[in-house]
Amino acid sequence: ISITFRAARTKFSSSANIRTSPSLMACPLDVHSGNVARKLGLLNRRQNDAKALEELDHNLRKMDHKDPAKYDFALFGLGVFEDF
Repeated sequence: ISITFRAARTKFSSSANIRTSPSLMACPLDVHSGNVARKLGLLNRRQNDAKALEELDHNLRKMDHKDPAKYDFALFGLGVFEDF
């Protein structure tokens, strides 16, 4: 299960491409990204719920407020490896 809560205003261009500012995005929270975020000290909450997503989002925005979702691939990728 992946949880993402973020209100975003989506703009449609004349070529029908959907464009959303990266600053309006949030990193998805799933089992893998949650476990890695906890190991890295980005998340203290034990449950993967809306409050955990808010905490993770807050901490990722400290590192890059313009694009906090860019860390998704790294958090998920590290979580796939059993040794991490």
